[in-house]
Parts: sequence; C-alpha cells; structure tokens
Amino acid sequence: MKRLIWKIGSIGAMIMTLLILISVLKPQLASAITCGDFEYEQGDYCTAKITAYYGAGGSVSIPSTFYGDTVTKIEENAFNGCDNVTDITIPNSVVYICKNAFGNCTSLASITIPSSVIWIGDYAFSNCRSLTNITIQNGLRSIQPYVFYNCRNLVNVNIPASVNNIGVSAFDCCPLLQSINVDDSNTVYTDVDGVLYSKDKLTLISYPNGRTESTFTIPDGVTSIADNAFSNCTSLTSILIPSSVRSIGKYSFNQCNNLIDVVMPSGLISIGNYAFNQCNNLTNTIIPSSVMTIGTGAFSNCTRLTSIKIQSNITRIEDNVFEYCTSLEGIEIPNNVTYVGNDSFSNCTSLTSIIIPGSVTTIGNNTFYNCTSLTNVIIPNSVITIGSSAFYNCSSLINIIIPNSVISLGEEAFSQCTNLTSVTLSTGLTDIADRAFSWCGSLISITIPDSITTIGNCSFASCKKLTDITISNNVTYIGFFAFNSCESLESILIPSSVTSIGNLAFVYCYNLQSIYVDSDNGVYADIDGILYNKAKTKVLHYPKGRKKSTFDIPNSVESISLELFDECQYLKSITIPGSVTNIDEESLANRPNLEAIYVSSNNQVYADVDGVLYNKAKSTLLSYPRGRKATTFNMPDTVTDIHNYAFFFSLNLNSITLSNNLISIGREAFSNCYNLTSIIIPSSVTNINANAFYDCRNLIEVKFLGDAPTLGDEMYGPTAFGSCSPNLKIYYLHDKVGFTDPWDRHTTIPL
Repeated sequence: MKRLIWKIGSIGAMIMTLLILISVLKPQLASAITCGDFEYEQGDYCTAKITAYYGAGGSVSIPSTFYGDTVTKIEENAFNGCDNVTDITIPNSVVYICKNAFGNCTSLASITIPSSVIWIGDYAFSNCRSLTNITIQNGLRSIQPYVFYNCRNLVNVNIPASVNNIGVSAFDCCPLLQSINVDDSNTVYTDVDGVLYSKDKLTLISYPNGRTESTFTIPDGVTSIADNAFSNCTSLTSILIPSSVRSIGKYSFNQCNNLIDVVMPSGLISIGNYAFNQCNNLTNTIIPSSVMTIGTGAFSNCTRLTSIKIQSNITRIEDNVFEYCTSLEGIEIPNNVTYVGNDSFSNCTSLTSIIIPGSVTTIGNNTFYNCTSLTNVIIPNSVITIGSSAFYNCSSLINIIIPNSVISLGEEAFSQCTNLTSVTLSTGLTDIADRAFSWCGSLISITIPDSITTIGNCSFASCKKLTDITISNNVTYIGFFAFNSCESLESILIPSSVTSIGNLAFVYCYNLQSIYVDSDNGVYADIDGILYNKAKTKVLHYPKGRKKSTFDIPNSVESISLELFDECQYLKSITIPGSVTNIDEESLANRPNLEAIYVSSNNQVYADVDGVLYNKAKSTLLSYPRGRKATTFNMPDTVTDIHNYAFFFSLNLNSITLSNNLISIGREAFSNCYNLTSIIIPSSVTNINANAFYDCRNLIEVKFLGDAPTLGDEMYGPTAFGSCSPNLKIYYLHDKVGFTDPWDRHTTIPL
C-alpha cells in the first residue's frame, strides 16, 4: 500500500514538473507579440486572437494555432485598412470576427466564413468595395449592424439556416446587391424573391439596394417595415404599402432619392425617425388619421416636397420633422398638436404661411429658423413658450402679435426678421431675452408692457429704423448692447424703476440726442439729456447724435472715460473740470475723434497745452486728440514719457518734434499715423515700447541721436517699426552704440 502511494506521488511530481517546463518554455503572451505577418494576444483557456496584420497582402491565410494555442478570434480592426489584401482564408478554429476586423480592405474580392464562426461584429467587412463573393457556412448565428456596409460590388448574399440575428443596415449601401437569399431551414428569417423578411413575414427587414425595379408592392400581411429596410434604394420611384402595415421604422426609406409616390395606409400607427429623410423627389403625401407618432426628422431634407396633409391625431410635431423641405409652401397642423418641435420647419425657405392651432402650447427652438418666405403666422393664445431662434431670419415676416399667454420668449426668437415692422409683446412676459429682436432692421416702434422687468443683452441691437420705444415703469434691467446701433433712435426715457443699465447699451446710436431719466430714479440721472449716475460723479453715456460742438463736463464729475465721446459726429471739444481725478486708462487707447481736450486750470491731476492732454506736471503726454487738424506738432520739453496709444491714428499729422528730455515712448504710441514720413529720436530716449510706430506705412526715415534704445516688451516682443514702409531706413550717429544692420528688421546706416 505504501509502495502504491509512493508511485502515485512520483507520477504527480513528474506531471507537475512537466507543466512547469511547458510554462517556462512557452512564450507568455500577456501583451501583443508579433510572429511572422501577424500580431497575437493570448486569450483564456489556451486560445489566441489575431490583433493585427503586417504582411505584404495578396492572398492571406490566417493560421489556426499559435504556439499551441487555438486562434479563435480576429480582434477589432485587425485587418482594417489593409487595402493590399485580395483574398483571405479564415481557419475553422475562428469563432468571433470582431468589429471592423476587415473594414476598408478595399481590394478584398472574396471571403468564406467557416462554420466555426458564430458571431460577426459591427462593420466587420464595411467598405470592402471590391468584395463580390461571400460564402457563409452554416454555423453562424449573429450578423451585427453594418457588417457589409458599403460593399459596393456585392451582388448576392446567402444566409444559412443557423443565423438567428441580422443587425440593422447589415447590407446597406451595397448598390449592386440584387438578392438576400435565406436557407429554407432558417427558423428566424426568410426571403421572398431575394427580399429579406422575418420568418412569419410580418416584418420586411431589408430590400437589396441593387434591385432595379422602379415599383415595389409590399406583400399584404406585413405589419412592420424595419429600420433602414429600403435605405439607399435609389431605383424605387413608387412604393405600395398595404393596409396591414402598422409601423414604418427609422431611416426605412432614407435617401431613396427617386421615390416620388408613397401612399400611407389607413391603418398606419407610427412613422420612425428620419423614415423618409432625403427622399429628394417626394412631392406630396397624406398622413392618415390612424398615425399617432411621426418621428424626429421623418421628412427632413425632402427638398421637392411641396405639400403634406396631416389628417392624424398626433399631439406632437417632433424635432426636425420637415427641416430643409425647401419646396414646402404650406402646412396645416392638426388641432390636437400641443408641441411644435425644435427645427421642425427650419430652412423651409418656400413656406409662406402656417396655421398654428389653438392646442399648441410650445413652439420649440429654431422651429421656423430661416423660413425666409414666411409672411404670415398667427400665434394662438394657447402658446406658453416660444423657443430660442424660433423665427430667426424669417425675413419676409411683417408683423407679429405675441399673445398674452406667452410667458417665455427665447434668445434670438425673432432676430434677423429684417422686414418686421411691428411687434406686440405679451403681457405675460417678464423678460425680453438676449438678441430677441436684434437685426430687425424695419422695426419702427416698440412698447414694453408693464409685466417686463428685464430687457436682455442686444435685445434690440441693430434695429436701425427704431424711432420710438416706450419702457414700462417696471423694467429694472437694460442689458449690454440692448439698443446697440439703433441708428434712428433720437431720444429715450429711463423710468424710475431701472436699477441697472449694461455697458454700451446705446452704443452706435448715431442719431440719439437725449437720454432722459425719471427724476424719481434712485440710481441714474440726466443733465440736459446726458446720462450720469445719481450723484453725477460719473458720465455714463454721451449721446452720439447730440448736436452741440462743445461739452463742459459738470464740476461734480470725478471719473470719465474718453471712449464715451468717440464717434460723436458733432462734438469737437470737451473741457475736463477740476473735480475729475480719474480718466479710464483703457479709454486712452480708444481715443475719440475730438479736436481738443481742455482741462480746467484748477485740476490737480491733469492739464492741457493747446488742447493736448497731459498729466498735471506735463511730464507725460496722455492723449493727442485724433481729430486735431494740425499737420505738425512740437512737443514741450517737459515731457519725459509718451503714453501708450497717445498719437494712435492721428491721420493729419505728418511731422512731429519730440521733447529733448523724452525717455520712453509707449506701446503703439504712433501706430497708424499713415502720413508721418520722418522723425528724429532724441538722445535722451532709452526705451521704445512694442509697435510704437506700427503701420506708419509712409515712414521712410528715422534718425537716432543717441545709443540704441531697448525695443518692445515681453508681451509683443522686441519690435517697434513693424509694418512700416519697406523703404524705411534707420540712421544713427557713427559714435553711438547698440545698432546693427539690419536693426528691427530695417536697413540701418551710420552717419
């Protein structure tokens, strides 16, 4: 007995030793390894999978084993894009062909799927444009979606008895495919004359793209047309759908470009998403009363569809349903509809009128976007919400009444309605959304109802003919650019309720002469139609259409922005009082087109010399008025610093004499001085900031009397004379240092 136990133990030890030796000698394939033309990875239970192919192409035979492991899987993308492979032999060991495994093998002409394969993944043979022959042996169970998508030379496919799943669009975009034949023993699928059906023939699954008949009659008894069933069947001009059909699936007739006539049966219940998308020759159709749902985009891009009659009891017009139906002239929405969806009629450029029934509560985003021929629309008093850009660029719309039921109006709802002359706003609204009526260039007047508290950003921007606006006494907020570029507006009254006016609310209103403020307003005030804060310590807006040539800023003002006076066509000069202690730094860069900026002699921070603005000590030249008529300028010798942008765009200036004590020239100080031809830089100058003479396009001579100054700054780099004349020459005294040729990319010459 002991001997028997000893023998058994010895045998066990030998087996263990052998297993250890095998594990040592066999490659460990935890990660991919290349062997010959193939890359492998080890799987479970002594299996391996092909992960890539690196061979020369031609006829390829996939090995069935690798180091003793059985090859059972061709991994995702393993042969993808191998456009030099013409023929592939798949061994009888392979069980799975994964997603896109042979996709884009554009030279592959034939393939045999062995009986061992049970599953073929999505897009496995997609875009194999040369594939003419497929042999599928019995054993395959599942063909996933788009497996043979865009196999443009495939003519016939035979489905064996074993297949129990065929995914959507498995044979889509195969323009030569004539028939899909199913083995009679298959329990799930069948075919009738090469058209694929469910075994019970209740569902038509796939009509081959390459069939050439122009008319097809769906057999009586079919209840469902599957997703993508007729997609890309370009020969069909007419389809007869029997009364037995209850549902038309998603994309079922997608891109049937020559389909002219479709009669919907009286028993039809649902039309799927994008069912007739891009049926470019479909001209009209009637949707029967039995239909309960019409899916998203169902008739989108039917560019020749001129009329459609909806007899059904649907309650929703889903998103994108008639989008880009550019020939659609009119449509009557059924009385049960409560929702007209996003983009449902967008870009229907021939749509002239539409009747919205009293059942509708919501008009979605972009619903009538770019319906450029729409002249008349009546919004019923059942509507609660009008979405963003709902009527954007309805450029033929003349007037609109927004009923009092509407409590929400989206951004850009009526933007770019360029012929809209009148608008009646709902008393149920509390705010006018951003850009709601922007670019309504024909709008003449608007009354803001008492319910409104907010006028949004850019809400009436570029309403160039708007002459009259009445703001109710409940408005508290007027947004940024709210009336930007309302060029015909001459005056406006700010009621006592307004507590906030956004920046540039009235910018580019070139004819605006007065902004009046109710005396009871606790935040704002006006003096002679000029807008101030309540304490009158800050000028907030100077109307650009004001016809006075001078403006003496009140002595209560402590802070100003010179930008307020830009593009004021009548204003020639301003006088800054002694009370002003701050001029906005950024506004010095956006200098107004004034001829003079005067400063009261009792001001302790600023001063002027002949209408040119300086600091009090006159050591910094802050701003040379852009509209100044003089062609020459002699800078006082008190100046040591020229501020950034000080002479920016001074187009009349052709000659300047700089201060003999000047040390620094600011960023873009002389940029865009187009008529400046020459300048002498004093020996005192040690720094010229970036782009100081940028785009002085006629500047041809610069003479330096001292050593080379430092150029530029960290932000813009070491340059001062960028985009100047290519003929510009820089001269310097021969005994001065720091210059090279070229210097700042221009010819440099010693004197």
